[in-house]
Amino acid sequence: LIASPDTCTGRARPHTPVCHDGTRLNGEVLFVGSGSPSAYGVLDSGYRRVMPTSETLALARTAVSHAAHRDAYSGGCVDVYTVGERGWKRVGRRDVHCVYGRRE
Repeated sequence: LIASPDTCTGRARPHTPVCHDGTRLNGEVLFVGSGSPSAYGVLDSGYRRVMPTSETLALARTAVSHAAHRDAYSGGCVDVYTVGERGWKRVGRRDVHCVYGRRE
């Protein structure tokens, strides 16, 4: 999952990530990988263009956890990082099974 706010408007900025197979995607918030359909279901139910950082991080964590739980090729932990003007910061790590099934 990739998402980031525009520092002036607080809205998500478009990204163009390159997938492992070379595919380039455009959008404000993107999931890639075999678990992405489950992640999009969570995202579609909770994403708003302007959200507090704490809600955004919780939604991302929940979406990735659902994807990992439903996908046979995914699992383990959800690592959450933020990236800003001063670089990246690790927010935390949670086991998928501890996050799945509840909104944080």
